[in-house]
Amino acid sequence: MGNTVFQVVAVYPSGNRRPVLAPHETRAAADWHRELCERDADPRDGWVYAVDEVAEEVVQVAAEISAEISAESYNGWSNYPTWCVNLWLANDEGLYREALALVADVLAGPHETPRLGVADALRAWVRDELAPDLGASFAADLLGYALDRVDWLEIADAWLEQVEEVV
Repeated sequence: MGNTVFQVVAVYPSGNRRPVLAPHETRAAADWHRELCERDADPRDGWVYAVDEVAEEVVQVAAEISAEISAESYNGWSNYPTWCVNLWLANDEGLYREALALVADVLAGPHETPRLGVADALRAWVRDELAPDLGASFAADLLGYALDRVDWLEIADAWLEQVEEVV
């Protein structure tokens, strides 16, 4: 058996755990990063942070799987969740018009980096307005996981091009 490493995890109200930081070699380093996560966390999210002991071999396998998933693309997009979110925004007429208006509003505002402003605005709109409130549930965890995988900058780039074509 290999060495033990320590990993900071988010513990959701449902009890599910998700790593939030890369593994650390010492418990002290992991505890320090957990404290930073707790300090910056929004208590309304309902999660707490913990430090789990993880066998080094498990961390290695997880890293390999993550690399394989990251290397996959879907229909020309970085991954399936990114493609799916953009598909819905672009193919539903009401969502399409709202997205165009949102991007135009961001571009009219005082953003130093419009790309980041558009990405943040689209992410907030999809998460806060479009995604249903599923409470603490299996479905909520899956939806949150999928939305965490969306490449919002890639979607912002596509919508910035779209706005240029329409204007």
